Amino acid sequence: MRRTIALTILAAAMVGWVFLTNRDFPVTGLVDLGIHELGHMLAIPLGQTVHFLAGSLAQICAPAALAGYFWFRRDKAAVGLLLAWTATSINDVAIYIADAPTRYLPLIGGTHDWWWLFSRWDMLDAARGIGGFVGFLGLMLGVAAVGWLGHQSWTSWSEGRQPVFMLLD
Repeated sequence: MRRTIALTILAAAMVGWVFLTNRDFPVTGLVDLGIHELGHMLAIPLGQTVHFLAGSLAQICAPAALAGYFWFRRDKAAVGLLLAWTATSINDVAIYIADAPTRYLPLIGGTHDWWWLFSRWDMLDAARGIGGFVGFLGLMLGVAAVGWLGHQSWTSWSEGRQPVFMLLD
């Protein structure tokens, strides 16, 4: 029960921080960057378009895949936390997408992925709208994840059940 409540609080803090400040959550933001760059490296042999898409896709798919893993392990609290992380990753990508026309965001090197993609697709004018829509989807996932965890916490507390893994006892 304590673990589920703690993860609910952590997920709410992550989602709240990221969506209210438009800044990375301290730990997951750095992990997202590493996963993003790894996605690029792994996609080099697949052509330029896939290479430029792979960073953003990897950063969203990694926590989502982990959520899937824990779903099959029946660890609902971990699923909720990982979906909250997925939501913050989606927001990070949304900000990056919306930045394509101006390219104000600092990069660690190379070309702005979404500027390159939207330039090739003649869609730079749509970047802000697409980024806003992607950010909205991330927000909805974040709210759903925190709601899911809140429900799990309430159910655990009200029924007096003990979760399978008790990390905080």
